[in-house]
Amino acid sequence: MSSFLDESDDDSRPLATLVRPSANGAGGSGAAAATTPAATSTAVVGAMDEDEDDVPLAVVRRSVGTKRKSSEAHPAAPAGDSDDGDGADDDVPLVRRTAAASPPARKRARPTVGAAAGAAGATAGAAAGSRAKGKAAAAAGPKVTTKVKAERRVAGGKAKTEDRTLSPGRAAGSPLGAAEGENGDGGFRWWEAGNKTDGEVKWTTLEHNGVYFPPEYEPHGFPLIYEGMELHLPPAAEEVATFYASKLQTDHVLKEKFRSNFFADFRALLADTKFAKVITSLEKCDFSRIEAHLEDEKAKKKAEKKAQTTAERKEAREAEAERVRQFTVALVDGREETVGNFRVEPPNLFLGRGDHPLTGKVKRRIQPEDVTLNLGPNAPIPECPVPGHNWGKIIHNSCVTWLAGWKDSITGGYKYVWLSAGSAFKGMSDHAKFEKARQLKSCIASIRKEYRKGWAAKGKEVRQRSTALYLIDKLALRVGNEKAEDEADTVGCCSLRVEHLKFTPPTTVSFDFLGKDSIRYENAVEVDKAVFFNLQLFCRNKQPSDNIFHRLSVTSLNDYLKQLMPGLSAKVFRTFNASVTLAECLQGDPGETVTDKVAFYNKQNKVVAELCNHVRTLPSGHKGQMQKLETRRAEAVAWVKELKRGLAKWNKGGKGAKAGAASSPPVEVTQYMPVKPEILESMTADEKAQERKRAADLPKVPLLKSMRGDQLKSNLKRAEERLAKLTSDMEMKEDLQTVALGTSKQNYLDPRITVAWCKANEVPVEKIFAKTLMTKFSWAMAESSSFVF
Repeated sequence: MSSFLDESDDDSRPLATLVRPSANGAGGSGAAAATTPAATSTAVVGAMDEDEDDVPLAVVRRSVGTKRKSSEAHPAAPAGDSDDGDGADDDVPLVRRTAAASPPARKRARPTVGAAAGAAGATAGAAAGSRAKGKAAAAAGPKVTTKVKAERRVAGGKAKTEDRTLSPGRAAGSPLGAAEGENGDGGFRWWEAGNKTDGEVKWTTLEHNGVYFPPEYEPHGFPLIYEGMELHLPPAAEEVATFYASKLQTDHVLKEKFRSNFFADFRALLADTKFAKVITSLEKCDFSRIEAHLEDEKAKKKAEKKAQTTAERKEAREAEAERVRQFTVALVDGREETVGNFRVEPPNLFLGRGDHPLTGKVKRRIQPEDVTLNLGPNAPIPECPVPGHNWGKIIHNSCVTWLAGWKDSITGGYKYVWLSAGSAFKGMSDHAKFEKARQLKSCIASIRKEYRKGWAAKGKEVRQRSTALYLIDKLALRVGNEKAEDEADTVGCCSLRVEHLKFTPPTTVSFDFLGKDSIRYENAVEVDKAVFFNLQLFCRNKQPSDNIFHRLSVTSLNDYLKQLMPGLSAKVFRTFNASVTLAECLQGDPGETVTDKVAFYNKQNKVVAELCNHVRTLPSGHKGQMQKLETRRAEAVAWVKELKRGLAKWNKGGKGAKAGAASSPPVEVTQYMPVKPEILESMTADEKAQERKRAADLPKVPLLKSMRGDQLKSNLKRAEERLAKLTSDMEMKEDLQTVALGTSKQNYLDPRITVAWCKANEVPVEKIFAKTLMTKFSWAMAESSSFVF
């Protein structure tokens, strides 16, 4: 039995770096696979208790009447902010998620007087002092005094319900102000003042103007053709039919589940109309007229945009920014910060990722009554931007940092409006997350030693927990949660079923299941012999649909981890393994040029993406993009050859001139250039757009250029650099076509690793991080090149 507990010299390294999944899904054994004598397995079998351990843990716990109190003040309010930027809720206990899905019924009084009158009175009175303001307000109209129920989160996690007077709030078009600085945090450099993430209360005062709703649907009047008949649908059905028509050129409509889900919802909309008995088959529906209309509208908008001058485009952007400006800023503890996703998503068809079972269903329009606002107790309640509607609920929860939330009509989960990625809240949360992962690095050897001991434990609960923890550490698996019947059948480590594993002696285990967002996880890895035996044992005498770790729950696993290290949860392993894997991979030779170094970094990032199973479907425009790149590369190759020919000719020199001398006559080289469009002032916008399109479709024309030696050399250098970059871009795009590099950079890789590497290798950080990530990780930009994760 002791052979299962043998320690390795690699304990100080992340287990994920010892055995990484390869590009084709197979993993090598490496140093992670321990050898154990066959006699050891026999000893372990003899030590296994086979009575109560076979009872599912949930049944045992229910028998003792264990209850858990929810600390949430609102169904949509998590007890703390998620530090997993991709929205994972793996560590949320099931009892809390169940409570969130069933909010209690509630009645709320609604204002009966328009808020605009009160706002006008307040504005008029401001110019004449407090007494005059009161008189002016009274003269302008009665003040809104309607009471609403508001919940306020107080210390200890309790929620206090109180009456609030619904004030007019800020008038429409009257923003809080524009946030200063580039980071969206009003210039507040929180990392210099110290990270203040400890404690339950996140803010003292919070004020904002709510959220921005998409415009109402405007019917276009184009019919659906059904068996040759033109059917002019009612607006609600026409809108949904238009959603489907917009997807006809995508791969989504090729999926049977997408089509069946759409048609079921489409038929439900027609239930009370005369079309209910007419439209009975999706195959007989012809959306071509609607599709043609969408294509015409798309072409028209594209032409209008092309016809605009730079000044006109700038003016349009500024006008749009001004229109939504009031929703883009929040006031937090007296400090202005920009809001991130302030727009409510418009209705459409749910696409999902991977093989999502709900793909194709109609995402209904979110109304103000669906939205809960989180505000400071004394903050004015903003006026609802949709006439005739009112906010669903107002709460005052200072223990969370979301500003607004609503329930998703498809998944049943909650969506939130947060401050921007560059806000102090998000920065502090990210910093704390990566520091927790760094802390795990100092404890990982003892934790691995501990769970190796558990592989030979007598009770199944300990043995299953230790085996699951090994898989979470080794494969960077998400922890997983049980799913309701109407949810997507996605699993994580704790919810793996017998059908998800296949065993190939001596120690290879093949995993095949749908992970988060219905992304398929398919991987074959060599595991420790004790783990191989345990997994086979846990699957013995079970049905394919039975859970492998039937004695393990996410809550019990995380409670155990907190005993090993304060604040440790299963998701910290994912951040830790991703960051350490990148740090080790970046130790190699990155090359000489910046282009080579960026390509090197992306290849190492790909290793992390594969480890975390960050895959994506092949982009629909990938083939077209590759063709364009190939055309540009061929043109670049031809230009390099032409410049080399010209330089060789110039070096030979002309008559009476020394070879390569400054007095040598210039050399003519031919460069193929695009045809310039012939734009006339008398042309309309559509005519200008058509002319630009005509010129772009014409083949490039040769243009003779006279150059001397210095010009030829400088042009050749730039041309070779461009060719190298195009070649590198093509190789990377082809290599990474189904890998999502952005997810790991945004959520799992400590940005200080990247910043330190860039500084050590003289690579501009903006070559690796997009502008959004530069803003999100502004706190990491000052890190030195000597940083070690």
